[in-house]
Amino acid sequence: MDPYQEQINAFCKRLAAVRTTQGISAEQLSLDLGQDKGYIAAIESGAQVPTLEAVFAICQRLSIAPALLFADETPLAAQILALPEDQRAQVAEALRTLLDQA
Repeated sequence: MDPYQEQINAFCKRLAAVRTTQGISAEQLSLDLGQDKGYIAAIESGAQVPTLEAVFAICQRLSIAPALLFADETPLAAQILALPEDQRAQVAEALRTLLDQA
């Protein structure tokens, strides 16, 4: 077995999680990137490994820092800080709402 397969699988799962959280279909993300409609599905299934350039393009389209797709050990605070400012504001507002409900 490829020594990196576990990390590749984790990358694929994180990509799928971020994409679905944002409400973007795999087909739509593929088309947004100018790729065949099955491109992202192939990456998420592990059938295709994206180039570094493709990873940066995916992250730009999803408005996330590339580190979010690679670092599964990153503390939650670091993940939040890596988000674009508008998404950090959304997280902060969601946390305020949760605290107000407690």
